[in-house]
Amino acid sequence: MRTTTDLIEAVLAGHPAVVNALADAHRVAITLVDPVTLELCRLRIATLLGNVDESVADAAVGVDPALVEAIPAWPTSPLFTEAQRACLALTEEFVIDVASLSDATAQRVLDSLGDQGFADFVNALLVIEQRQRMRLVWQQLFQEVSDEHR
Repeated sequence: MRTTTDLIEAVLAGHPAVVNALADAHRVAITLVDPVTLELCRLRIATLLGNVDESVADAAVGVDPALVEAIPAWPTSPLFTEAQRACLALTEEFVIDVASLSDATAQRVLDSLGDQGFADFVNALLVIEQRQRMRLVWQQLFQEVSDEHR
């Protein structure tokens, strides 16, 4: 299986400045937010988008496997902190329809992370979500091209 980074590099091979900018944005995004919380949100995004290739936890992050298994029950599971629940709620609204993101959901994250933490989280979330959406589109395009050449 090709990683999302590998796919981005392959698709944009003729545009190294774009590849580097996307890599820099990802590198910064994942360093600004609690890595466990961001990994939980990345996994939730993968589920919401049906992105099977992004649905495996990154072992390097070190998320407890019990926490990963509990993601579908995040609203009620005692395994999640209040900050993680707030971030997962925002993640769901963000992915499903960012225009209808509620003030109450945003306020929960703001209360949990503070002003700068909120801004960092939303920026990181955007980077993570857009990488997954690019992956899904490019996989579909590659599949269609492959099917045409059969």
